[in-house]
Amino acid sequence: MSRPPRIPNCLPWEKRTIYFITFCIESRKSVLANAQAWNICRAVFEKLDKWRILSAIAMPDHLHILAAPASRDASISDFAKWFKRWFNEAYRTSNHRPSVPEGAATDWRWQEGCFDRLCDLMNPSRKNGNTSAKILCALVSSSIQRTGHTSFTSTPNEFGV
Repeated sequence: MSRPPRIPNCLPWEKRTIYFITFCIESRKSVLANAQAWNICRAVFEKLDKWRILSAIAMPDHLHILAAPASRDASISDFAKWFKRWFNEAYRTSNHRPSVPEGAATDWRWQEGCFDRLCDLMNPSRKNGNTSAKILCALVSSSIQRTGHTSFTSTPNEFGV
């Protein structure tokens, strides 16, 4: 079955392009809820030099990311491909592989592709769809309006890891 075509970025040129992206673990295995996985995520975020990570949160079986591309035409597919590749390389070669909770899977893989939504920061409630995306977009919009900038300053403890 072929995939539907990507929806183009229809935001006006003066609006910032920001995506709400979700990566899931296949079969919803609980493998991301540990400090090592979060540290690997942060290291990979640093390597994605064509994207700015505004915020991220790791759940046991999925990862939410707010990301702004350097170019409004940047490929979400490339972002997903490189994030997953670099994460997997670091995770599988880590000398400090995380201990996993009783019953959690040690053999896992990312679900194919990702879920993404283009955020309209000037009007987050106008977008249909994912409530989490609306909330995160509204929070980032509020932060940008309050401080004039955003940065990725989260620590593992802020995310319960």
